[in-house]
Amino acid sequence: MVILLIGLKPHRSLWSTSARPSESVIYYQLLNGVPAVVLPVKPGAPLVAWDGLTLEQLWKIDVKKTEGQKGGIFGIINVLSEFLEFCVDFDRIVVTKGAESPTGDTEDDESENHNEVVMKSKRMAIRNALMVFIVGAVRSGESKEVKKEIDKERSGIAMWRIP
Repeated sequence: MVILLIGLKPHRSLWSTSARPSESVIYYQLLNGVPAVVLPVKPGAPLVAWDGLTLEQLWKIDVKKTEGQKGGIFGIINVLSEFLEFCVDFDRIVVTKGAESPTGDTEDDESENHNEVVMKSKRMAIRNALMVFIVGAVRSGESKEVKKEIDKERSGIAMWRIP
């Protein structure tokens, strides 16, 4: 699954115009500087998912607010993480050696505690990737070119499962 910030733009200057009868053409715009997140997903994960927040709403978020404070990025990260819990194939995620435990302790692979630590590190890796992604999306509002080229009301977070 690829998670990215995408903008939609009409083929011509108006949304309702098209050169072809009964057909509409739109342009997808990807923002330079906002990373995409690619994750392995289980069979049956949704083909397309779209977060309800628009770029206009994302630009109003205060990045400096910490977890637990209202109006920060952590609420969005929590919602996206909760959705991804159902979709992600955690068996296919690889976390580098030593990153499983903050203390650097390792135990036998058969240990239940070790499996919990590995699973927690995989979830944390996804949350960290989402944090970088969301901060990039929020900070994209600082770009004059983005504000000029992107329709902030028709832009947001999209997710596609690549078969």
